[in-house]
Amino acid sequence: MRFDPGRKSEVDTIAAADEGAVRTHGSAEIGSGGPKYETVGPIGRGGMGVVMLVRDRDLRRDVAMKVLREEFASNDAMRRKFVAEAQATSQLEHPGIPPVHDIGASPDGTVYFTMKVVRGRTLTDVLKDLFLGRKETRAEYTLHKLATVMERICETVHFAHEKGVLHRDLKPDNVMLGEFGEVHVMDWGIAKVAADRGDTTAGVSTVDEDGAQRTKPGTIKGTVPYMSPEQARGDSLDRRSDVYSLGAVLYEVLTLLPAFEGTAPQILDRVRAGDVPPVETRNPRREVPELLAALCRRAMSLDPAARPPTAIAFARELRTWLDGRAERDRRHA
Repeated sequence: MRFDPGRKSEVDTIAAADEGAVRTHGSAEIGSGGPKYETVGPIGRGGMGVVMLVRDRDLRRDVAMKVLREEFASNDAMRRKFVAEAQATSQLEHPGIPPVHDIGASPDGTVYFTMKVVRGRTLTDVLKDLFLGRKETRAEYTLHKLATVMERICETVHFAHEKGVLHRDLKPDNVMLGEFGEVHVMDWGIAKVAADRGDTTAGVSTVDEDGAQRTKPGTIKGTVPYMSPEQARGDSLDRRSDVYSLGAVLYEVLTLLPAFEGTAPQILDRVRAGDVPPVETRNPRREVPELLAALCRRAMSLDPAARPPTAIAFARELRTWLDGRAERDRRHA
């Protein structure tokens, strides 16, 4: 993302609009002058928003601020989608999902929300270093630890599913590994509020459930190498579509390579056909335990009924392998 410090950014506009918002408290410690948010620098750029690191002067902490991109500012449908993302994420209160702190709009109509800053590395970065054979990464991220990371991702996704939310874009790049062991599932921008809410009645409510987070039949959203066959066809989805994506992430964890390579049309054709390269032989230099290989194969089945039915069922199979591996290591020691 380009960042021009000489140009007045959306964040600067919002910060100026917030100036004086808490000035009525009569306290010298809160809102004593200047904007509420101070721009520190860019973090990233997504499909709908720009993410900036900003300083909350009242609380004296850094937060991530996501701002609706300028080209969408006058698009009512995109504004509703953006607000729906903030509302859905804020209601998914789980340790594996960064909390949303605030939502607002500047006088010119620019919409923003702030959330926890997650410092660390993406799973993509870790897998890339493992593929390159970096010693420090190999020492820290053993297969046992990566399987534990996958288990926590599954638990987070299951929580969202129980709240009636499908992520629809699970991939290593959307998993952040924090400096202190945190595992966060990021970017709920194309999440869908689904009818299937498991056994809970406490579902997620957004500003536009009938429009903002529903996709017209035949529309494809997501990242091609990680989407399920039904998602690649533009069919209706349930939680087993995210389970497939979890399988695609596990495939990359096991092999250090994505399941599919090529152009987007080529990959789409292979995904729709269920033409998945065998996980055991994808990377000859990487030994793949059979139990994990079998789990990966089932999760990436063409038929949704053949997959683990839920993300938590996926997690339990990972735990079975982890417990067995720990017992074998204990006996060896």
